[in-house]
Amino acid sequence: MKVTDVTVETISRVNISHKYDADLTATEHFKDDVMESISITCSRKGFKPIFIENRDKSKGYDDLYEDYKTIEKLSDMAYKDLYYLNWSTGKLFDSNFQLVSLPFSFSYIGSLREKRPGDEIYAKLITALSAHPYVTFIESDVIPYYNSHFIGQMGISKMTVLLPDHVSYKLYTSLKGDENWSSTMNSVVMMGDYKRDELNMYGNEITELLRQHSEQAEESESGVTI
Repeated sequence: MKVTDVTVETISRVNISHKYDADLTATEHFKDDVMESISITCSRKGFKPIFIENRDKSKGYDDLYEDYKTIEKLSDMAYKDLYYLNWSTGKLFDSNFQLVSLPFSFSYIGSLREKRPGDEIYAKLITALSAHPYVTFIESDVIPYYNSHFIGQMGISKMTVLLPDHVSYKLYTSLKGDENWSSTMNSVVMMGDYKRDELNMYGNEITELLRQHSEQAEESESGVTI
């Protein structure tokens, strides 16, 4: 068989850990003696190093790829633009491996919904959360019939929370001893596990309303509490 196309690819690796406080390796990919791309890896399992220039803090984890800075040569890499994505937790860390706060959106699933028709405590929670500085968006609507416990049951259709970096990091450090710290942290932000919120990040009023709301029995469509 005649070989008509021959591809020659060589790889050179440059360890750059002395510049980035981490064991990073930049791999230059060459084809026919022309460098086509650079890939960067990190020795910490599960962490993907990325570079984002002028990060838009309003963008969540799933939108970060839109702002990836293309690295065409080693000199394109800037320490201030270095971040780490952690695949297993869906979290972002800065160049010093400190947690960076990202907008986090959720709905009534695992969060708040009425316990009974005209639930006054739920209504007070929605009002209080609407005015909270960490809540950038909140909307309450009727839960679809297949997920509701009674006709017309209201729940959070969408809520987005953006914690200040220092609050996010304090919450992270208070939970990181937990094997499932990331899911626990999400549950705290969603108010599904408010008792684990040692920081009382939503404040006394909302925490007290959450306590009252959790102590209510939930009414089913038949009128029987469950």
